[in-house]
Amino acid sequence: MKTSFLWLALLAGLSIPNVKAADSSPSNLPQVSIVASDPTAFEGFSSGAFTIYRAGTNDNLAVSIHLGGSASNGVDYVTLPDSVTIPAGFHSVGLTVQPLVVPQNSEGKRVELTILSNATYAVARPSSAVVTINDNHFENVAPSVTITSPSDNTSVGQPVSLTITASASDLDDSIRSVSFFANDHLIGNSKTNPYSVIWSNAAVGTYGLFARAEDVFGKSTISPVVHVTVTNNAPTVRLISPADGSVFSQPANVTVAAEVSGGTTTVKKISFYRGDDLIGTATNAPFSVIWSNAPRGQFTLIARETDSAGSVAYSQKVTITVSNAAPTVQLTAPVENAVFATGEDISINAKAQDPDGSIDNVMFFDNGRFLRAVPAEPFTLVWTNASPGKHTITARAADLQGLSAVSAPVHIVVSNTAPIVTLTAPADGSSFAAPAAIELKAEASDPDGIRKVTFYMKNYLVGTVTAAPYTLTLKNVSAGSYEFTARAMDKFEQTTTSSAVHVTVTNSVPSGTHTGH
Repeated sequence: MKTSFLWLALLAGLSIPNVKAADSSPSNLPQVSIVASDPTAFEGFSSGAFTIYRAGTNDNLAVSIHLGGSASNGVDYVTLPDSVTIPAGFHSVGLTVQPLVVPQNSEGKRVELTILSNATYAVARPSSAVVTINDNHFENVAPSVTITSPSDNTSVGQPVSLTITASASDLDDSIRSVSFFANDHLIGNSKTNPYSVIWSNAAVGTYGLFARAEDVFGKSTISPVVHVTVTNNAPTVRLISPADGSVFSQPANVTVAAEVSGGTTTVKKISFYRGDDLIGTATNAPFSVIWSNAPRGQFTLIARETDSAGSVAYSQKVTITVSNAAPTVQLTAPVENAVFATGEDISINAKAQDPDGSIDNVMFFDNGRFLRAVPAEPFTLVWTNASPGKHTITARAADLQGLSAVSAPVHIVVSNTAPIVTLTAPADGSSFAAPAAIELKAEASDPDGIRKVTFYMKNYLVGTVTAAPYTLTLKNVSAGSYEFTARAMDKFEQTTTSSAVHVTVTNSVPSGTHTGH
């Protein structure tokens, strides 16, 4: 006969019903419903039961209830409360309807339990249920069950390998099975006495362990909860080499190293893996191995630490890439500082190699501008109609794995007709009186056009003119002897310097001289 009137009902095989909201409460509230999990009670022999479920939230949840029906609370059955609490971490709670032996006929009396509205939850369907109390007819008695090991408030360190044992019995028949739970999770089942399971690899945390005994007629009972704490006594391990995202070129010899910190046990060994394949094992600090001749590809590395207590800890994962060695490339023609005439064909040749012979193509560039790609040997390009001026030629070789290399640059010049420039003023041998204003004039021409004309006094730049007429006036020139030249540049940066013109600036004003005024 049941003696507990309020019980936790997270039972294996007893699923939470598919609830439907019965009111317009906010959708983020937990949904609460009820079923008669044992709808018939027999006076003097067995009890009935309600189970209140919730969907959502794992905190303590107080549920208000109303007891009605033809059976009287505290008269026809042991007094039940007007509210129950679903504990934190559980999805349901049960209420036992324990009939009282009364002189009057109890046949068919109904206990109706209804969930009342509350601001902390939403009432879902079914929102009410009925347990019927009958007179003294036989019904199967539920089993009893208690966890005998471990004791309440036990603390265990990782790795967990804990034997959980329960004592279970039934007054009128036999036990079908005992199921063991840690919080909401089934650990395992036992069908023979002594009833026990082994709980392995539990994460660090606090757990409520309970057992559920079921007899051959399907009646079941939940044991009182036993509290267990799992702690981490093992050291932690971290990969310190190579860095995540590292790239290595073949032939690759990769140093894989780890460091250990914390814990109260001694490190026995650290094993290093690429995926599921063992690379090597280190038993002493510094913990490292050499992964020799690593193949090409992308790999995930991890370290597995085993301590003296047999506990195992894993490092973070590190991803690396091993690629083939990059190709090499050099320009073999033209030679450095070669000069070509305008319109002359220029042959550009490159030599490219790759350790595994997988050159995909060689691309040629002029001053960084792509010219053409050549897919196979000989890597040669005939460049026609190169513009006059200075050019920097490079080649880039790429292999089939996407690695590439760039050659050293080769500098060449494509010549063009140099510009013509004459300094037409002042006249050679002219004399000026200080302070003089000297007008410099130049005539310049080129088939490709003149970019600019610059005027020099000896080697000192005195001005630049970018469009005809190419004229510049120097003011307040003091007494002395001066040499002037003009330099013309075309659009290809070819330059020509005029003949020098010599003038004199004096302090006196001789007859027939320029005064500058």
